[in-house]
Amino acid sequence: MPTQTIQSKGLMNINDILDITHEEKYETGGFIFKEGEEDKNFYLVMNGEIEIAKKTSDGKEKVIAELKPGEILGEGVLSGIFIKPTTARAVTDVTLLTFSKEDFDNLLKENSQAGVEFLLSVIGTVNDRLNTSNIMLLSLFEINKLMSIYRDDINTLSKALIDKLILITKSNHGVFMLKNPFEENYRIVYSTSPDLTTESFKDYDKTKSQIIKNTNHQYIFVDLKGVGFIALLRDNTDHLYEDEDLRLMILIADQAGNVIESASRRASDKARDVLHQRKIVL
Repeated sequence: MPTQTIQSKGLMNINDILDITHEEKYETGGFIFKEGEEDKNFYLVMNGEIEIAKKTSDGKEKVIAELKPGEILGEGVLSGIFIKPTTARAVTDVTLLTFSKEDFDNLLKENSQAGVEFLLSVIGTVNDRLNTSNIMLLSLFEINKLMSIYRDDINTLSKALIDKLILITKSNHGVFMLKNPFEENYRIVYSTSPDLTTESFKDYDKTKSQIIKNTNHQYIFVDLKGVGFIALLRDNTDHLYEDEDLRLMILIADQAGNVIESASRRASDKARDVLHQRKIVL
C-alpha cells in the first residue's frame, strides 16, 4: 500500500481502492504512456505535473491538457479501452498511484460497493472535464466568428475580443497591445481601464504566456505570436485564475495572432497595389 493516502490529495475516501494501488515515479520528460500504445493501467496524480498531447493531422503533437495533483488519467481502462488516444508525459518529476484493470475487476468481485463508489467518482470527474471542454469549444466558436467578421478591422476586433474574454474568464479588465514592428515597444489598441497603460506592464515578460500575481491583482498574459499580447486581470480577492483559463487564452491568442499577421499582409499588398497604380498614372 502506498505511503501517501488518496485522502491527502483530496481524491476520494475509499480505502479499498488504496489497497490495490501501487506507487510509480517518473522523471521529468518520462512517458507514462504513448498515443496508440496499449496500457491497461489507471493513474492518480499524487505529485508533479503531466501534459497530455495528441497528434494532429500533420503528425505534430499538440498539448491539449495539463494534469496536476488530484487529477486522474487512463480512465478508459475501466470500460475496457486499452489503446491510449493520447500521450502522457511528465513535465516535472511525477509520483502516481496506479492499478490495473485486472486489479479493479477483482475488487468489484470482492467489494462491489467500493468499486461502484469509485466508478461514480470517476464519472463525476470525467463529466466535469466534458463541461469544461464544452465551454471552451463554445467560446472558441464564438471568438472564431468575431475574427472572421472583423479580420480587417483590428481596432474593432481587439475590443470585441477583450470584451468577450472578460465575460468568459470573469475578469475585471483587459488590454490588447500590438508591438511596433520597428521598435521594442508596444501600443494599446484597446483597454477597458485608463489605469492599464504600457507603463503598467513594463516589468513583465510580454512574450511569455503565463499567470502572474502581485500585491493587488492577478493577471493572465498571452503572447499574440510575437505581434503583441493580451492581458486580463482580476483582483486578488476574486477567484484565482486556473490553468483552464490560461489554456483557453493561449488557443485564442494563437488564432488572433494569425488573424493579425494575415491582416498586415493584406494591408501591405493593398498599399503596394495603390503605389503601383499611382506610378502607372504618373
